[in-house]
Amino acid sequence: MRLVPVVALVLLASAGLSACGGCSGNPSTEGFVCGSQSLMEGTYEKRRKALEAEAAAKEAAAAQAEAERRAAEAAAASTGQQVAAMESSLAALERQLGQRRTQLTAAQERAEGDSGALEDLHRLEQRLAELQAEYRRVQQASADRQATEAEIRALEEENAELRRLIDATVESL
Repeated sequence: MRLVPVVALVLLASAGLSACGGCSGNPSTEGFVCGSQSLMEGTYEKRRKALEAEAAAKEAAAAQAEAERRAAEAAAASTGQQVAAMESSLAALERQLGQRRTQLTAAQERAEGDSGALEDLHRLEQRLAELQAEYRRVQQASADRQATEAEIRALEEENAELRRLIDATVESL
């Protein structure tokens, strides 16, 4: 009879130990026996280290994303400054093209009987019209953020050449 309590105790212990085969390693869901086994085997410590490594990786990814965001903001600010400079150049060019148109009109009035001068002025007027059409194309491209600084410089150079030609023609009248 003394053997029955001992056998019952052994059966309970073995049932408890066999239940540990299904231990999850999660202390919030495990019972006493699985918890004890997990502590002895270091399961909790391994899980803690894995969670810490995961948290460190997420923090590093967040820091990288923040650095990328700041770099993108800086690039956007730089691009905004470039766009503002291009728009300013285009506005100045537009004013200068208006001045060229006014000069041509005044020169045509002064050259009323001179067919050679009128022919020269007509060619200059056509060139001015072409330059204005190119200006409108670049202005639209600028609005679409596709105009380049090189295109604007080319327009400015063409405008300077046209100004020189108009001034020379006006002086010859």
